[in-house]
Amino acid sequence: MRLAEVLEKEFLLHLGQSFYGPADLDDLEYLYQQKFIELSTVIYSEKTQSFSMLGDLPSFLSTLPSPPEVSIDHSNIYLFKNGKTVGPYSRREIEVLLHQKKASLFDFIYREGHDDNWIRIKEYPLFAHLLPPQGRSIPSDRLSLDELYQEKKISSRIHGVFGHKNFDEKKEDSPYLDPGMRWVICRGQEEIGPFEYHEIVRMIQKKIFDKNQPIRRQGEDEWKTIDDYSEFSMNYIKQIIRMGNKEIEKLFVERKHKRSIFMAPVILSIQGTTIYGTCTSISAGGLFLECRIHQLKVYDSVHVKILPGSTPLSFEAKAQIVSINETAPKGVAVKFKKIDPLLYKKINDIVVKILDNLEVDV
Repeated sequence: MRLAEVLEKEFLLHLGQSFYGPADLDDLEYLYQQKFIELSTVIYSEKTQSFSMLGDLPSFLSTLPSPPEVSIDHSNIYLFKNGKTVGPYSRREIEVLLHQKKASLFDFIYREGHDDNWIRIKEYPLFAHLLPPQGRSIPSDRLSLDELYQEKKISSRIHGVFGHKNFDEKKEDSPYLDPGMRWVICRGQEEIGPFEYHEIVRMIQKKIFDKNQPIRRQGEDEWKTIDDYSEFSMNYIKQIIRMGNKEIEKLFVERKHKRSIFMAPVILSIQGTTIYGTCTSISAGGLFLECRIHQLKVYDSVHVKILPGSTPLSFEAKAQIVSINETAPKGVAVKFKKIDPLLYKKINDIVVKILDNLEVDV
């Protein structure tokens, strides 16, 4: 199968609003086997400068569904899927199945009263608007395949959260999220998408649009606003974070201040009690302190004194406990109430230099 084609990285994958690549046929086969892409995934060949779908490549002909050998004696549109004839469906219902990834453009349909043979959906004029566009330009700021792998892994972990035994899908603020669901947004007169759930959340976080942004589920006609969908409420996102892992948290929690590892002894004072601990991370907004926690409560006002540690930085500040970690490493996260602007800048500069793996001069 490979000998007839040149193995070179000539392909770009068009997923959502981004292009990933370059990729060769081996890359495409691996991505398809991992179910990161499908037969109807849009690809662009830099060699031929044309768009097509994965299933159009000769290398993938063996993976396409075979034509059905059954007759149809009913009306409307029937779909041949997994060796069975299912239906009848309307044109709109077929589009919904395609959007939900329950059907492929390479599957066969038959429309009673109109067709003499089974036809692939992609070859049917009714669905021509779903085919890859031609004659469009390719952006230079493409993303790497490694970034695609990471996006898909994170996406699968997010959807895995909804099968967690503690995820309450019956609550009004946490309806079930279909793993195949995609979203379309409206900007001016243009429809943009489809996007995955976490991509919409990222754009909200980056203030690309606000809660009044028109949006709809792919496959539906009704436009609503971001604020109308409980899937994008803070309570809903918090459930995902709580059921997820560190990668999920990094995706959904955008810190106001950059944070880095920072080792230094700390003295915490509260109502005449002194607690000794170790700072393990710091930002210009607060720090995490490993210490005994049985006397401490969230929202407690405390006084922290940072002694010279991994750098000769030392300072004192009023702070408030914002969270308590009761499992290893046990400790508290504190938020500085008010610090001098010069100290704020000094801490932030140190964090940035640590993150950039540079030496720190205090």
